[in-house]
Amino acid sequence: MSDGWCPFASRVESPNFGYPRGTHDQLVNPLAVVDHIMCGTMSGCRSWFRDPNSWASATFGVGKNGDIDQYISLNDCAWANGAVNKPYAIAAPVYTGQNPNMVTWSIEHEGWPQDIWTEAMYQADLKLKRWLWQRKSGLLLLGHCHIDSVTRSGCPGPNWPRDRLLRDLKEGDMDEQQIREIVRDETNWIRGFILTMRDLVGPLAEWPLSDEEKEDRARQQRETAKWDDIDNAQMKWRGY
Repeated sequence: MSDGWCPFASRVESPNFGYPRGTHDQLVNPLAVVDHIMCGTMSGCRSWFRDPNSWASATFGVGKNGDIDQYISLNDCAWANGAVNKPYAIAAPVYTGQNPNMVTWSIEHEGWPQDIWTEAMYQADLKLKRWLWQRKSGLLLLGHCHIDSVTRSGCPGPNWPRDRLLRDLKEGDMDEQQIREIVRDETNWIRGFILTMRDLVGPLAEWPLSDEEKEDRARQQRETAKWDDIDNAQMKWRGY
């Protein structure tokens, strides 16, 4: 994938990538782009990701003014998505049997969960995503909340324009096969939402789970336990 650096992004390299740290070329089959919210500013994010003691990074950052930073090469594993905690079913391809950081690119966005995206940030993010989709077709578009619905339930937040992004990506760049994959993923997202609501109100409503759903929950719990140790040791963004 060439050198893995976006030609229209500012290169702000972070030392926080790879297993063990500093190992290059481990991300060979990206499956998804995961959106995040910075809970802060672009300048703060740059400083945090460049600090080796933060043990934190993402692949890109997009500012409210439309600036784009790249912190990690597309060929390397950033440390943004490793903890799996009651994930949505739509995210299953990225967490089943593996560390999500090994198969995802991550994009941080300036601001706070309740913020409305500026049009400049939206257009810059869309341009970046179109560039990524041209390099790997069939990518899922996830939020951090899809991988960790407990401690990252507000990431990227209620005003994340996912539906608009999917529409614009479909219209601009996706072939019929990619559109079919998006429809499939949306169906899985709805199913994941239903399962999450059952988790929240099930004890009160006494909604029964099917055998398939019980097995899905058991598998998710196994994956959560597997990656929690990695998250606690390496990838927790203090004050996130």
